[in-house]
Order: sequence, then C-alpha cells, then structure tokens
Amino acid sequence: MLWTVTISFRVNEYNIVMTELRSVSPEAAAELESTKYQWVRDMFTPNFKNHYITYNLSERMNASVLAARYLPCVDLIDNIRIKIKNI
Repeated sequence: MLWTVTISFRVNEYNIVMTELRSVSPEAAAELESTKYQWVRDMFTPNFKNHYITYNLSERMNASVLAARYLPCVDLIDNIRIKIKNI
C-alpha cells in the first residue's frame, strides 16, 4: 500500500490510497502526510512523470549486445560474458 501511495501520479489516486491506508494504519498515514511534498509523484511537475527510469549503464550494456541479440541463446550468453569480462 505504501508503494502505491508513492507512485500515485494523480491527486485523486493519492487520496484514494491514503484513505485506505488511514483505515489500516492511521499512524503511517499521518507520517506520510507530514512529509507529502517531498516524495509524492502527484506533487512533481508533469514533465517528470515517467513510469520508468532509464539508466545509462543499462542502456550502454544493451547497445553493446545489440548485434548479439539475434544469436542462439548459448552464443548470446557467451557474448555477454565476454563483454562483462572486458569491462
């Protein structure tokens, strides 16, 4: 339930989940509400509301094995092993 509160993109989503949380644990709801503006997504600017985060390291790894993606499974794993070994 706490995770659902933190990833709420809309104010009405946040309010619904917080109502449920208050019925289960009023103390947890009060604590979250006291720090609401520091972490709730519905308070962020709309330009930064993504369902995913892209990390440079994973993007770099994906780019380095791009050609190997179409290889048979064993060859793909061997190719990745060699890339990791050379890092």
